[in-house]
Amino acid sequence: MSVSRGPGDAVPEREAGVRIRWRFATGGRVNSTPAAGRDGSVYAGSTDGALYGLDGKGGLRWRFKTAGEVHSSPRLGPDGVCYFGSNDGRLYAVAEDGALRWRCDLGGEIHSRPAVGAGGVVYAGSSDGHLHAVAADGRTLWRLKTEAGIRTSPAVAADGTVYVGCRDHHVYAVAPDGRLRWRFKTGYYVNSGPAVAPHGDVYVGSADNCLYVLSPSGRLVWRFETQGPIGSNPVLGSDGTVYFGSGDTNLYAVTRDGRLKWKLRLGGNTWPSPVVGPDGVVYAGLGELPPSRFILPRGDPFAAGRGEVHAIHADGTPRWKFELGGRVYASPAVAADGAVVTGAWDHQVYCLEEASEGQRPFPS
Repeated sequence: MSVSRGPGDAVPEREAGVRIRWRFATGGRVNSTPAAGRDGSVYAGSTDGALYGLDGKGGLRWRFKTAGEVHSSPRLGPDGVCYFGSNDGRLYAVAEDGALRWRCDLGGEIHSRPAVGAGGVVYAGSSDGHLHAVAADGRTLWRLKTEAGIRTSPAVAADGTVYVGCRDHHVYAVAPDGRLRWRFKTGYYVNSGPAVAPHGDVYVGSADNCLYVLSPSGRLVWRFETQGPIGSNPVLGSDGTVYFGSGDTNLYAVTRDGRLKWKLRLGGNTWPSPVVGPDGVVYAGLGELPPSRFILPRGDPFAAGRGEVHAIHADGTPRWKFELGGRVYASPAVAADGAVVTGAWDHQVYCLEEASEGQRPFPS
């Protein structure tokens, strides 16, 4: 039986072939998926209102403070500039040394990771109900009005089309100049960020329990139904397999033509989006919800509870898992050297690596 850990409980440095390379304590919960630089640097936001820049050993390089909680995951541009949003309603561009390049007021909380398109244009959704396009120098280019707040990360296709999901139940396709190309209605909130395949199809989940695949023209190609709402961003493997989590506590692998390849019950909230490593291993975070919203654990109710990172082979067999000191709602990131970086509600950023004595997968 798994033992839940809270912010005051010790997390072992090693568990069955996996160990903590380093960890860093922020001043709040880490919902923000870290961004890993090519030089080993790591960037992560915290509900303490700051974005942290860490070196490859987990040391603090700099701390950039905003006026609101940072749930938005940072996006690294090709020039190393870090783009992220804050609940203070501003989109920020911060240089590698932690200096502010610019900030742009979007008029509402920004919960998701921005996207960067051609010419350094930055796209971000906001709770003000608009998709915003911001130039590389911080000027607002345009904004597209939707019918509700946007909590998902936009995706930019090769032809410049910007796709985004919205809580008005729709998926939007927007031209680079801000014109609406089409929108597709699902059965409920779209809290899942779209993924665009090399052939142009768009994969996106909905709180109506379904994963949708849409053609570049907005036509439904197929949909796959689960038993729970899908808030996880789908991720595509090199063979076209799509991986995503569902509120039914399963991680799914579905073929390019919509057939179930495998599903693995992780036993908790699988809303954090999976990520696929260069070797095809799938990494997924897991956060345990309280058994009842009326029964909260002692201490910090937001931090206590089980949180895990799982590594799964491409065929669906478990490789390893590691339990952290709080719930995990941040998606993992894979660094250039294969280390796995994630955040947890115990205020920590963790960097995990497989132990040198060999891989000893956890039992399924």
